[in-house]
Amino acid sequence: MNIINNSNFWYFFPSLFFCLLIPALVSGPFLPDLFLSLIALFGLFLFLKKKDFKILKHPFFIFFIFFYFYILISSFFSTNIINSLSVSLFYFRYLFFIIGSMYILKKNEYLINYFFYSLFITFLFVSSDALYQLINGKNILGFVKHGDRLSGLFGDEFILGSFLSRLFPLLVGLIIYLYAKPKNLFVYILFLIFFILIDILVFFSGERAAFFYITLSTFLMIILLTNFKIIRFISIIITALFIILYGKINDQMNNRMFTQTFEDLGISSQNSEIQPNVYSSKYKSMFLTALNMFEDNIIFGQGPNSFEVLCEEKKFHVNDGCSTSPHNNYLQLLAESGIIGFIPFFVLFCFFSYLFFKHFYRKIFNHKNNLNDYQICLLICVFISLFPFIPTSNFYNNWLNVIYYLPVCFIIYNQNKSIDTK
Repeated sequence: MNIINNSNFWYFFPSLFFCLLIPALVSGPFLPDLFLSLIALFGLFLFLKKKDFKILKHPFFIFFIFFYFYILISSFFSTNIINSLSVSLFYFRYLFFIIGSMYILKKNEYLINYFFYSLFITFLFVSSDALYQLINGKNILGFVKHGDRLSGLFGDEFILGSFLSRLFPLLVGLIIYLYAKPKNLFVYILFLIFFILIDILVFFSGERAAFFYITLSTFLMIILLTNFKIIRFISIIITALFIILYGKINDQMNNRMFTQTFEDLGISSQNSEIQPNVYSSKYKSMFLTALNMFEDNIIFGQGPNSFEVLCEEKKFHVNDGCSTSPHNNYLQLLAESGIIGFIPFFVLFCFFSYLFFKHFYRKIFNHKNNLNDYQICLLICVFISLFPFIPTSNFYNNWLNVIYYLPVCFIIYNQNKSIDTK
């Protein structure tokens, strides 16, 4: 189906922006947030025109609307109202981004193919550039490596690993959706090589959180998927062997990714006793500062986006624990939105965990699949971002929120499509 025709001319630009979201993420936070906002405006327009209020009965939208009005009201009680409103006032755009995406996907189902091509080509381009930087010391734009760490097209920002690892389950999900069972060995080999390349580049990005994300998603894929689990298992084994062999030659990156991590956890080969620190002293200080804010107002918190404003205050501050955020979504929610803002997201994490456990149980003992492979990959894409025990950026970071809500569009569209076909 042609994306441009008389019946869906007004859908053309929103559809184009949707397909360009992934390459826009490489350019920085401005363009992806602009495209998302334009799709949201389109979604709001159609929503009001169609009076499609029944769509808001979906549990996710109920959850979202509750959270939005809560942080909006909470902003007016914040120490710095303007700073809080800067993130809460237009947060509703993510709701209408999902609605707008559902409209354009429903209008042109083949758009999923276009989106996949955009995602795959962007991954291929970003990975090729990062590989070039790994081999030659600088990428095609002249950005040099920082020690052994890669940044690729992202320049001075170390988000290459985050970009690849967070969107990897979505890529695998769309591969499964479009190519459930490749008919020849050559296609399998291509995917195998591509997966290995992504794993290696995430490792050389030096981002320990990203390495954890891709490891967690890989573990879930291996135990939950029906197809592609073997190819994913083989790819991660080859990657592990490569990392071990590389460590024998140059242990700088291994020290950062493993030795330093074990030391941060209080697990050291030079110390027979385990003294868990859980996180490095800098993260620990930020976490404790966030907890002090939470204890000061357990129910409602200090107000959205208030951590960077209040973290220097004597009653909250712990050592050097001040930054734009406490670098953990759940602690940020506790500090800024209290227990009321924290519970919905923790419940969502528990619900996803339940879905995975239920699927695994039925798969092993009843030999039935509760979810298909495509659905599992989409859920994994959201689940790794919900995982509580890992450092993150600001919860309200525009760049990350595009990644947070993008797979939700496919999840809800897939659910509605399944209902419509029954």
